Amino acid sequence: MKKISRIVVVGALCVMMLGLCSCMGTMQQSEAQQTQAQSRQYMAHMNSSARELQKCMDGFSSAVANNDIAALNKAFEQAQGIVDELAAIEAPSVLSEVHAKYSEGAQHLQTALKSYIECYAAMQDSAATDETGQGDASLVNLQMKAIQQEYSAGIRALQEADRIASEL
Repeated sequence: MKKISRIVVVGALCVMMLGLCSCMGTMQQSEAQQTQAQSRQYMAHMNSSARELQKCMDGFSSAVANNDIAALNKAFEQAQGIVDELAAIEAPSVLSEVHAKYSEGAQHLQTALKSYIECYAAMQDSAATDETGQGDASLVNLQMKAIQQEYSAGIRALQEADRIASEL
C-alpha cells in the first residue's frame, strides 16, 4: 500500500511539474509577444511622426520658395514639437539603439533647420543693408556648408536607425 501511495504521490508531482513547465512556457511566450507588440507600437508611432515631420519639411520648403520668414519659423516650431515628442517616447529595450539613432538624427535635422532660418534671416538683413543688395555671399556659402553637413549627419543617423531596425 505504501508503494502505491508513493507511486501516486510521485505521479502527482510529475503532473504538477509538467503543468508548471507548461505555464512557464506560456509566460515566456507571453513576454515575447508583449515585447513584439510594444516594438510594433513604437515603430508605428515613429512612422507616424516621420510623416508629420515630412509635412513640416514640405511647409519649410514652401516657405523658402515664398521668402516667408514667418512660415519658416512656424514650420520650425512644428518640427521642434515633433522632435521633442520623439525624444520623450520610451522605446522598448530591444529598440533602445534604434531610438537613440532616431533621436540623434532628429536633433541634427532640427539644428540644421534652425541654422538655416538664422542664416536666411541674416542674409535678408544683410541684403537690405548692403549697397549692392546681395549681402556677403562668401559668408552665406560657409554657413550653408555647415548647415548641409548638419543635415547630412541627421540623414545618416536616421538611415542607421532604419538599418538597425531592419536587422532586428
